[in-house]
Amino acid sequence: MKKIISFIACALFFIPSVSFGASLVSGQNVDVKNPILENAYILGQNLNIGANLNGDFVGAGANINIENDIKGNVIAAGANINITSNVTGSVRLATGKAIITGVIGGDLFVMGSDVYVAKNTVINGDLIVFAGNLRMDGVVYGNIQGSVNSVLVRGTVGKSIKMDIGSYANFSNDSRVSGDFVYSSAYTFEVPNNVILGTIKHNPVELSWRNKGYLGITAGEVYNKFMSFLGLVLFALIFCLVAPNEVTKTKNIMRKNFFKSLGIGFLMTISMPVAMIIFFVSMIGVPIGLILGALFIIAIYVSKIFVAAFVSGFIFKDTHSKWAIFGKLTLGLFILMIVSLIPYVGSIVAIVLFFPAFGAIAMRKYEVWKLVKDKK
Repeated sequence: MKKIISFIACALFFIPSVSFGASLVSGQNVDVKNPILENAYILGQNLNIGANLNGDFVGAGANINIENDIKGNVIAAGANINITSNVTGSVRLATGKAIITGVIGGDLFVMGSDVYVAKNTVINGDLIVFAGNLRMDGVVYGNIQGSVNSVLVRGTVGKSIKMDIGSYANFSNDSRVSGDFVYSSAYTFEVPNNVILGTIKHNPVELSWRNKGYLGITAGEVYNKFMSFLGLVLFALIFCLVAPNEVTKTKNIMRKNFFKSLGIGFLMTISMPVAMIIFFVSMIGVPIGLILGALFIIAIYVSKIFVAAFVSGFIFKDTHSKWAIFGKLTLGLFILMIVSLIPYVGSIVAIVLFFPAFGAIAMRKYEVWKLVKDKK
């Protein structure tokens, strides 16, 4: 049922208002400085509505800033949407991050990652949110509905809150909900006294096996890490069958020149994305930029093999047997998988060891290039 409701909501969301009179504007950066007396359809990278609109506004862009009143409805999609003005109608947004400050005459419907309803905001209708995080400091005269991972209420709700909540819900002592607080969640949330004037009803939801865990490590994380481990083991097997000596030689470069390879790897990690952007800017260089991007992604994946060889090298001596090398890589990858499950420590170890592995790969390729060049 929830999937059907979400599908219908998505479908209705992108149905724009129909009008016979409309202004169509597009460009890289669009700054509306003069009032528009009809519906406005605006597309661009950055949109700034700095003048009043006497109709509906339909817009799409990376960054959308609405700072003057709109006497109609708003339908917008963008990475960041900031509304600091009044809208007489309803507002429907699809965004990564939305900040609402002003008066909304109708409903506010948002699909996104982070939604912030500021302190001075007034929503005369319902607030309907499907997002990761919702922070509501304003006034909603209607209901708050939808599905979020976390919600923080520090404002006033005229009716009820009816939501699916993932992991976190908090109400400040001065917040007020005139109706009920009905929520579905695997967790039970504490609500301060006299905040909910109606009833509080918790509909328990069984926690997904992926979200069950111990010491901050969930079953889903273990499953994902193990599947990644199996993929790397298969890749290591292919690598050992094709070029087993390259594993040993690259690992030795990493061990003997750890700090040098770390520095080279760090510089390459910074310079390659910059080079990609430069090539993408010039149309002629787009193919080169794509090739660099592909090589960078491959290097990130391949580096894990050499990190595993580096780690297992402290346990076993070097060998020329491809199967022995494969066994060492498998053990090294397993150790890295276990370490990666440790909160914070896993990420730090992965980053610290990636740079020297990346640098060692580059140094080894340079050695091969020099050998080929000298033979010629």
